[in-house]
Amino acid sequence: MAAEWVNYSEFRFSHQHVLFALENLNEIKQGKWPVKGHNVGNKAVQAAASHKIAAEIEYRLSKSGLDRNLAEDRYINGHSELEISKRFGLEYNEVVRSIEAVTWYCTGSKRKRQSYRVYRWNNHRKDRKSGTK
Repeated sequence: MAAEWVNYSEFRFSHQHVLFALENLNEIKQGKWPVKGHNVGNKAVQAAASHKIAAEIEYRLSKSGLDRNLAEDRYINGHSELEISKRFGLEYNEVVRSIEAVTWYCTGSKRKRQSYRVYRWNNHRKDRKSGTK
């Protein structure tokens, strides 16, 4: 399911905004904000904002260990969790938890102070019940 379009000027690192950025990261890294029929305004401002958002997403992804590969495969390459689980030889539920942990780790107006490993342990363990955040 595609994340809802958001204008670069309204981007706030919410979960939905992070999902949108991940789905469009290749385009955003090139300084092009996905248009989808919307007028995005000044191209120079758009490019600067796109580069800044892409750099921050990439930084946060870089801190998420090997789970980063699963999230990139899902959102950037467009593979389903089931395809990913088969290709990497992982349980489906573990793939879903890992991808969810990475996307939530990338949220927030500031970077997480704790490492991804600690964040994942505290927030996305197998023994915790699933729920919405």
